[in-house]
Amino acid sequence: MKQERANRESEFASDRLSLGSMEDLLAYRLRSAQYLLFTVHSEVFNRYKITPGLYGILIAIRYNPGCSQIAVCNRLNIDSSAMVTALDKLQKLGFVERRPSPNDRRQRALYLTEKGKAAMREIETAVATQEKSLLTDFSASERTTLMQLLERFDR
Repeated sequence: MKQERANRESEFASDRLSLGSMEDLLAYRLRSAQYLLFTVHSEVFNRYKITPGLYGILIAIRYNPGCSQIAVCNRLNIDSSAMVTALDKLQKLGFVERRPSPNDRRQRALYLTEKGKAAMREIETAVATQEKSLLTDFSASERTTLMQLLERFDR
């Protein structure tokens, strides 16, 4: 049994394609990590009929109740026309509501509904658990360093 598994692993290693100089590119490594995370989180996101992009919008609204659509677009680098479609979907799911802004009559303030708040508590807990599981091979120091390095891109 052990020998059979070792043979399969050896066979896989020899079948692993070289990607040459692409393996040294930051973009490739970040994309690989993103793909892994999205794959792991997809089960949770699918359960709530959301995407990683919609999750980001929900997070922004959860931690900034009453924020404007423009503020969310700017923070998440989302095109304003795509944001309208995303908010329409989140509103249809019953997660978000748009209210008149108390500061600017031309804008709408964004809030999670009670259903949205409940869903986000569950989704955030599941996502945090999944990420913790994915990072078990990293020491606490490595996790801290990784996050600090990645934060430099978030400007």
